[in-house]
Amino acid sequence: RLGSYMLDAAAPSQIQADHEVGAMLRSAAALADLALEHNRALLDEMADTLIQRETLEGEALQGFLSRAVAPPELVEWLRVGHNIEGTVGVTMVGNSSSAGVVDERVSPKVEEVSS
Repeated sequence: RLGSYMLDAAAPSQIQADHEVGAMLRSAAALADLALEHNRALLDEMADTLIQRETLEGEALQGFLSRAVAPPELVEWLRVGHNIEGTVGVTMVGNSSSAGVVDERVSPKVEEVSS
């Protein structure tokens, strides 16, 4: 055994799948961080409002959310991350001190599961 994997023929494909899922999750987390940084002033304004009112809901919340702007990196990831050819392209933001630096691109094939 190697960790939780049995050393057999299925292990390499499982390890590859785990690597690709991990890359997707790291990319999504990095993009979420970028979105928060990109909207920092709005978040600060929301925090000040929450300190004063203790809650934000309905139209007041919608007013803040409607002002959020997606960073260019997120727009690009959404543009190339999912397409109609049945593949998923993932831009991984990896081991870099600068957010948004592309280190790796993986394109796992999405296959239809027959029932």
